[in-house]
Amino acid sequence: MEAPVISVVINTNGRRESLATTLEALRLQTYRHFEICIVCGPGPDGTREFVAEQVAVGALKAADCDERNLSVSRNIGIALAAGEFVAFIDDDAIPEPVWLEQLLAGIGDDPLVAGIGGMVFQPNGRDLQFRFSTCDRFGNARHDVECPADASAFPLSAHFPHVMGTNAMFRRQALVAVGGFDEEYDYYLDEADLCCRLVDAGYAIRQRGDAPVHHQFLSGTVRDGEGITAHFYPILKNQLYFALVNGRSHATLPRILDSARDFTACHRADIAGHVARGALHKQALVAFDEDHDRATLAALSRGLSGGRRLQDASRFDAPPAFLPAALAASREADGSRRHVVIVAQESGAAGGVEDARARARGLAEAGDFVRVLLLAAARSRMREGVALRGGVWHHVVYGESSGDDAATLAAALRRIARYHPIDAVENPDGFLTAELTAMDA
Repeated sequence: MEAPVISVVINTNGRRESLATTLEALRLQTYRHFEICIVCGPGPDGTREFVAEQVAVGALKAADCDERNLSVSRNIGIALAAGEFVAFIDDDAIPEPVWLEQLLAGIGDDPLVAGIGGMVFQPNGRDLQFRFSTCDRFGNARHDVECPADASAFPLSAHFPHVMGTNAMFRRQALVAVGGFDEEYDYYLDEADLCCRLVDAGYAIRQRGDAPVHHQFLSGTVRDGEGITAHFYPILKNQLYFALVNGRSHATLPRILDSARDFTACHRADIAGHVARGALHKQALVAFDEDHDRATLAALSRGLSGGRRLQDASRFDAPPAFLPAALAASREADGSRRHVVIVAQESGAAGGVEDARARARGLAEAGDFVRVLLLAAARSRMREGVALRGGVWHHVVYGESSGDDAATLAAALRRIARYHPIDAVENPDGFLTAELTAMDA
């Protein structure tokens, strides 16, 4: 039986450097039967030229989207996709090597399981941005869910499972059946609306506690470099629009408007807090109120119109032929590929960090998955988090206030091993010997 084909869609705009890192991570996937489809937005940073170079050497497919509308871009990606499954990842996300393999295992063979999502790490590589979650008919998500919300996937469910757009995979046939993404959602709630329509059509949505990606949460047209939302028009518009098109079977119009007012008040209070701390100029409150007024009028007009910006199946009828992704050399076939973690301390022996990195590069070039797990020194200028450079994963962790550095590193090892079993840990300074013995036991 042939392995299923996956089309990985990346919708990018103005992030050439981070897109290159996402592509590097895709080349390291353990699952090998996939293609890459990139849809470039109108940003003038050289992304289109960079992608054109990749197309010229047959590494991927590409198309352009001349408007800043994520749903339009996603639909262009579906039209490019030749795979049985379509996976979505952002241009500022780094997928772990097991990402596609674990998503595919979770979605299984049941044609009524339309979609699946995995967990998303915050930029620090430690805290989770998304794992299990439900969304209500007003567009409000709950992220305190302790286990997959599979049982909530039934038509007209008041709280249905959804996925995060930077880590999701869908059956292409199901995407086409429900009209793709609603292009009213230029940004925000696009994937939640899709999951809602799939569930209402009788499909199931699954959630996994693995298949991780690391979301760098870079600045864009909506949020700034500190992760603060500065442009609220699409968020306010789409929240109310979502409730109007998905919530009328569950709530009266006055109740929907009350929910929108509560949502607006919560975000206005956040803006006021940022202004009070000096993170935003006081003009941000004026801009927020202007965004709210415009957003409310647009959402009411479009949400009460009885129409949707969905796509006819014919738009997706004739994707270009499958184009296998250009992948890194692998020792997967003979079973000799290992997952190796090399532990180092910034305050350790002179040259220890560079020695660890050089050792890691050599192992990666030989075909292993390799990580350098680095404990940053006190007052380090290193940023806590996860990066991928030259085929090597770099995890920088900060020590605990208790000073128990070995426990910090052991916790990081356990976190990694939960989603990608570790074959070998190299501990050149020997400061983790006792902890590694305990983990082996």
